[in-house]
Amino acid sequence: MKTPRIEIKDIIRSKYKGWIPKSLISFLRRLIHQQEINEMLQLQGHIGGVEYANRLLKAFDISLNISGEEQITALKGRQLLFVSNHPLGGLDGIALTAWLGKLLEGRLFVPVNDLLMSIPQFGDIFLPVNKHGVQNRKLGEMMVQALEEKRHGLTFPAGFCSRQNGKGEIRDTEWKSSFLRLAQQHNLTIVPLFFDAANSPRFYRYARWRQGLGIKLNIEMVLLPDEMFKGRHKTFNIYVAPPIFPEQIPSEKSKHQAFSDQIKESIYRLPSISK
Repeated sequence: MKTPRIEIKDIIRSKYKGWIPKSLISFLRRLIHQQEINEMLQLQGHIGGVEYANRLLKAFDISLNISGEEQITALKGRQLLFVSNHPLGGLDGIALTAWLGKLLEGRLFVPVNDLLMSIPQFGDIFLPVNKHGVQNRKLGEMMVQALEEKRHGLTFPAGFCSRQNGKGEIRDTEWKSSFLRLAQQHNLTIVPLFFDAANSPRFYRYARWRQGLGIKLNIEMVLLPDEMFKGRHKTFNIYVAPPIFPEQIPSEKSKHQAFSDQIKESIYRLPSISK
């Protein structure tokens, strides 16, 4: 079977039908490390799913330190929904998939962005995030199907990777509260996670520059593949918070956003609590 390859030109064409300069395509191929990514796909083309995520961590020489994993193993028999901050926008998703997928024997699904969806070896573990119309409803249907298959979920409630705030802190933007409704409807136990990491200063400079010009399109996202390769040879710390059981979620939908904000703020305190 032919190993799938990434082609940035095809990815752009799927989103934009206008004229694209060849020089721009060449620049983007270098920026996203297209050749290196395709070489990795070629070398490990017969591997898929959770095993592929673990192979990628090994190829990138990445180690994970987990604090509080025993809180997950104590929830055996329950269907879980993990919610995490999203500091890296790519490598954190791969790392969490590798760790949780192995811990949960592959019974996992993760809604992800275009960067990770373009790596076909992850198979049906990854579900495509699209915030618009019919495709957004389709994602909801796919998540329900995955839950009916007794898989556990991992989601990033902010919807995209963290940015630098006015205090210089790397923080998620507002967490959407829809994960609370999902947990209520399907009797899921929520397990909050904190992934301790950050992208390079360049990524946040581009984000500030784009925001300063009033550009709504997140053009800094094109840097994420390069940020992923900058994560090589690193050790990341992951912290597990105490679980939130379905009966702890406010029954009134009007209180969900405040509860979501509370969960988000609590995970940023985990590193100091765990010391």
